[in-house]
Amino acid sequence: MKISITLLTLLSTLSFATECPQFYPQGLPTQESDLLLCKEKYMLAYSYETKTPLYTLEYLTKASVDQSRSREGLRYKRDYVIPRKYRSAVSDYAYNDYDLCALTPYMDIDNSNKASTQEAFLMSNIAPQNYKLHRHGWTYLEIAIRDLVDVYKEVYVVTGVAFLNQDVKKIGKHKVSIPTHFYKVVYAPHTEAGEKMWAWLVPNEDVPYKQMKRFRLPVKEMEKNLGITFFPDMNIALQNRLKTKRLPL
Repeated sequence: MKISITLLTLLSTLSFATECPQFYPQGLPTQESDLLLCKEKYMLAYSYETKTPLYTLEYLTKASVDQSRSREGLRYKRDYVIPRKYRSAVSDYAYNDYDLCALTPYMDIDNSNKASTQEAFLMSNIAPQNYKLHRHGWTYLEIAIRDLVDVYKEVYVVTGVAFLNQDVKKIGKHKVSIPTHFYKVVYAPHTEAGEKMWAWLVPNEDVPYKQMKRFRLPVKEMEKNLGITFFPDMNIALQNRLKTKRLPL
């Protein structure tokens, strides 16, 4: 009976395309992955090779981020939807210079539902990030994006990892791959000046928050660097207009 329940859970998770389209109304990023998983408040693409998410997709509104937050009772946990041999564990992050970075941070999730907040702490949402970047520049960027919601009411966020050289380092017993870069792409569909788009491609090293603006770039340039198209179903003329601009935050 236990095996049957596990199998049903896996099958229901794999039927992703019709279950959480609210996170990708303009299409999924054009990057291959081993699993696409719908969570309550975000969606993720997972890699068996790296044992990390490749990217997560979020739809943020004032209701989802304008809440008090507490980590009390929340712990990192294995995601049992991931086959055992492709999972990472908290122990992989011990005794090194990398923090557990949640691509979808728990501060983005309305904590009125503890179960959905706990999903931010699933290891399928976690990748190794330089501890100085994680505690400074990256946290600043996450806060800045949540502040956008106060201005524009709703935004779509793609957060991902990149491996831009062939010498991929690994940590822990499960050989979790260390990204060379982290990125974010943000799309605001409704502003007084029309639709807007921002992008950051940040090296996985110590980057103080004051230097984060150095890594803001046009989406089109980031797509070229990563070999990925974001929001591929968007009107081509609109893509060309939005993706070629490097906007201040």
